[in-house]
Amino acid sequence: GYLEFENPDSEYNIRLVDGPELGALLAETEVSVLVLNACRSAHADPQATPDTTVTDPHAQVRAFGSLAHEVIDAGVAGVVAMRYNVYVVTAAQFVADLYGSLTQGYSLGEAVTLCRKQLHDQPLREIAYEPRPLQDWIVPVAYEAAPITLFPKATKDAPLTITLEAGKTASTREQLGPEVMKRPDVGFFGRDETLLALDRAFDTQSIVLLHAYAGN
Repeated sequence: GYLEFENPDSEYNIRLVDGPELGALLAETEVSVLVLNACRSAHADPQATPDTTVTDPHAQVRAFGSLAHEVIDAGVAGVVAMRYNVYVVTAAQFVADLYGSLTQGYSLGEAVTLCRKQLHDQPLREIAYEPRPLQDWIVPVAYEAAPITLFPKATKDAPLTITLEAGKTASTREQLGPEVMKRPDVGFFGRDETLLALDRAFDTQSIVLLHAYAGN
């Protein structure tokens, strides 16, 4: 499989990046976990005829050739990807729950399991402004070379802290203040162009000022 990245130097502004290239870059820069919400990023088609000459079980799995498998083979410790097509609302709910579980100290595999259970227990998704029951909890999958825990286990008495510099941390409450993260009174639909513009701005700038109406 391939991921499409922007490439202004190409005729169609597209650069195809396969799993081995992406995995090698992430491993080289010491990125331990990759989360992909792209449709079919963990999809693999079996061979029409099995290769009877391959006896190693790991080689047999690699023969399926999904992008997620290829990234793992390149040296990345953990990959979360989508087995089939996935609705945006499902991906958004899953990823939000996943990050929340990871910051609570769950391992990658545990966090994905919890989030899949959330999708299973709450099957209604708002598709075209109508709630529809879906069994899409089977779509997200996780691959781990070994159990990965990105954050220490959270406790009720210890609020989440952020690292300011080596050896120094501060509570997010102290650093941000209670009013900074207040939920806006109004919201908007259609922020894709703004988010894409922000992504492009960070390609060349380290600091970007965003000013607009209230929203989320």
